[in-house]
Amino acid sequence: MSNFDTTANNWAKFSFAGNSSIPTQAAASIAAQFTDHSNNYGDLAFWTRGSANFGERMRITSAGNVGIGTDSPSQKLHVNAGTTNTVAL
Repeated sequence: MSNFDTTANNWAKFSFAGNSSIPTQAAASIAAQFTDHSNNYGDLAFWTRGSANFGERMRITSAGNVGIGTDSPSQKLHVNAGTTNTVAL
């Protein structure tokens, strides 16, 4: 798959939908966000649909940082557990 749009932070994605009558209602997506077209840098994001929303759940940045519950991981493994501040590995 290729995306020739050079707009900053644009996306290319694969979506998985279970209901063929509503193709825009994806259950999950794997997407590349192009963060720097000059150097071909990009992040890989994983989205899922839950009862509350369709949202990003995990990201791997071009620097190799992995974020769960955050779209801007600052460490090799950055877990944002929300308001509880509880992380179980």
